Amino acid sequence: MEFWKMCFDMKVIDADFLRQAVITDTNKFGDITANQFKQITGEDFIKVSTQ
Repeated sequence: MEFWKMCFDMKVIDADFLRQAVITDTNKFGDITANQFKQITGEDFIKVSTQ
């Protein structure tokens, strides 16, 4: 999580990009949890469909 927080704080990535790293039913190989996403971004994790 520290790596993702650093990238987000440095504005290398945004919340939309970070959503791709969250562990979900369809992304079992994610790196952070929905709770960690909220800690990093301050936003609730809402899965966005890419279809």
